[in-house]
Amino acid sequence: MLGLALGLAAGLAGCSDGPSYRYPGDNTHKPLPPVIPPEGYVWTELPAPPPASQTVAEGGDLQVITHRATFGSTRTRNYTMLFDREEKVSLWVAYPQHRVFISGSADRADKYIYDPSVPESWQATENRGYGEYPYQRGHQIAAADRNSSQAANDQTFYMTNMTPQDGELNGGLWANLETWVRSRANEGGRQDTLYVVTGCWIDPVPGTGGRRDRIDDRNGVAIPDAYYKVVMRTASGKRAFPSDEDCEFVGFWVDNSEPASGDRYQEWTESVAEIERRTGFDFFPSISNAAQNANDNPAEWAGLQ
Repeated sequence: MLGLALGLAAGLAGCSDGPSYRYPGDNTHKPLPPVIPPEGYVWTELPAPPPASQTVAEGGDLQVITHRATFGSTRTRNYTMLFDREEKVSLWVAYPQHRVFISGSADRADKYIYDPSVPESWQATENRGYGEYPYQRGHQIAAADRNSSQAANDQTFYMTNMTPQDGELNGGLWANLETWVRSRANEGGRQDTLYVVTGCWIDPVPGTGGRRDRIDDRNGVAIPDAYYKVVMRTASGKRAFPSDEDCEFVGFWVDNSEPASGDRYQEWTESVAEIERRTGFDFFPSISNAAQNANDNPAEWAGLQ
């Protein structure tokens, strides 16, 4: 039944990107390393690609990776990330979100493992926490975002999807924000897909001791200074994918520190344009900047008024 539901969702509810998009088959998964971007690089949730000179293929540190999994009987993308081998974290993780990805009974195995697409020497230490530090292995795409496929759920535990996130933030405000996004994918009457980019931000100015804050005994993984999440959907709730004429946006920017008592994710909304300015990334390039700015209003989203 799940395969049938997924097929219907892809055709009617926006799980695909419309007639111009074709799901990649197994034979398009490139041998790694390094991974190259998906052919055409046109999925709606993907930020603009990094300059070629910054990629591993040309001697840089950035690697675009797409993980695929089978949902029901359909094999398709699970999520795409921009991995930084120097910092040992993904700077962004982009993925479609729809009720068919959430509904299911996948087992959260809590098995943190190396990403097979990336050399182990580039990743934070496998299957270990951060010792006495106040940080936890924080997912960027949450395990609960992929309950309909065990393989997809397992892939969310790759170390490339983890960052050292303040434990109080990870289990509190950030977890509540993740739940809120999932609730928007299940919002009554809406039929479309959410397009989500979750990322971490590392201050480019060296910190104490002339270097960025790292956890040396976990292979030198960088500690992010903040996290962000940007979300796009159609305004009508009826189209397969957004356009300049039918789109809505919301963004969040949250410090990687223990939240103040009573602090809520609703208080950390930020415009997508401002998050682009801070990070240097171009989110949702298929939509014009004018349309993004005109349709970036938290008040249009349930629970943020």
